[in-house]
Parts: sequence; structure tokens; C-alpha cells
Amino acid sequence: MSVPAVYTVYGGEELRDFVRFPYTFYKSDPRWLPPPAREIKKTLNRKKNPFFHHAEAEYYVAREGRKTVGRIAAMIDHEYNNEHGVKTGWFGLFESVDDPDVARALMRAACGWLRDRGMENVLGPASLTPNGHAGLLLEEYGEVTDGMTAYNPPYYLRLVEGEGFIRDRELLAWRMPTAGPVENKPGGWSSLLGGLMSLFGRRGPAGGEVRITNDDDGPANSGMETAGAKVFGRYRVYGKSL
Repeated sequence: MSVPAVYTVYGGEELRDFVRFPYTFYKSDPRWLPPPAREIKKTLNRKKNPFFHHAEAEYYVAREGRKTVGRIAAMIDHEYNNEHGVKTGWFGLFESVDDPDVARALMRAACGWLRDRGMENVLGPASLTPNGHAGLLLEEYGEVTDGMTAYNPPYYLRLVEGEGFIRDRELLAWRMPTAGPVENKPGGWSSLLGGLMSLFGRRGPAGGEVRITNDDDGPANSGMETAGAKVFGRYRVYGKSL
């Protein structure tokens, strides 16, 4: 493939491409369940999404000629950074064809934006909504992803790792048989990732609540097993210095 061009999304055609790309990219993949496009537009709207009360973001699309081949968002959660005394940025909403040049162009745009604003490291992928997704799908355990957690082609891990990202942590997705008293909140992730993990009480098409724990949180994971929950997915969050 030729070297892709990356465009900042200001609105109009770029915004339409940013929103629509996953719908065309996954159109022949039955494992991806499309969210309502109007909800995606609302999430991206800096005036309507409460996330932007304490955060900022920039969106990018990659094109080869007139064909859109990828997208990415760069995000800074100032509330998270102030609470933890860090300068951490995030990437998310990442989608790409299987081409390292496309992934590289998108990652460089996102990381450059974060670096220009004084960020020292980046984590991701993440989303822009309290009911959003975090991490790349690493393993599934006998159940099709149902839209409650992230879904991506396996090669995404190779593309992200090819840009120097390393494992920051892994998350387990559990399905509860019924609503239960078990509560778990991933420690230390605060507003952005704390919000992204707040899936408690949500039900997917397969039935049962979906809950998320850190894979190394022994007490939380034991509590899930005691409550009869089953792990159906493992997700990896990546990070690197800027």
C-alpha cells in the first residue's frame, strides 16, 4: 500500500468517515455488533459528552486516495492526571486495515498531539463513554463478543506492539448468571478508566451482567467465581513513554 495521509477531524466529510469506517470495515464480520451511529456522534460531540467537562480529545482518519483505511482518537483526562499527579494521555477508537504503515501514521498523529500538550506517556486503547470499552481483545472463551466489551481482529495486537507499545495490564470480562452483590472497581484508574470499567448492571444479548476485573486482582476474581460468574474474555491495555 502507499503511504496513507492522516487528516484531523473537524467535521463534515472527515467526521462522517470517522463514524462510518467501522461499519464498512466490519460489514462481513458477524462477530462485530454495530452501535447506533447517532450514539457514536453524540459521544464524539464535545458539547454533549460529559467526558469533555474535564478532558479534551482530537480525532484522526487515515486515507489512501479517497478510501478511508483507519481512524484513531487521542485523549487527555485532566481530572485523572490531576488526581494522580501524572501526565498521561490515551489513544482509543482505533481501527485499521492490516497495514503497519496505516497504524504507524495514526499512532504518530495521536502521540504527537499528546506530546505537544506535555504528556509523558500514553495508555490505551480506551473509549469516550462511561459504558465504553478498554483494551484489545486478547482471548475469548467460548462466547461471541456481544457488544458489551471490545472486539477487534487479532492482528491489532501486532500493529500496536509494532509501534513500541507494551503490556500495561490485562482485564478479565465476566458474565454474571444473575444480578449479584459482588462489586469490584479497578483500583487506581480514576475517572477515565474507572468510568470505562463501570459496566456493572449492564446486560448483553447473551444475558447476564458483564463485569470487569484486573487479571491480577485475586480477591475480586475469587469473588466473581464464588458468585458463579464465568470469564468470557481477556483484554490487554497497552502503554509506552512519549
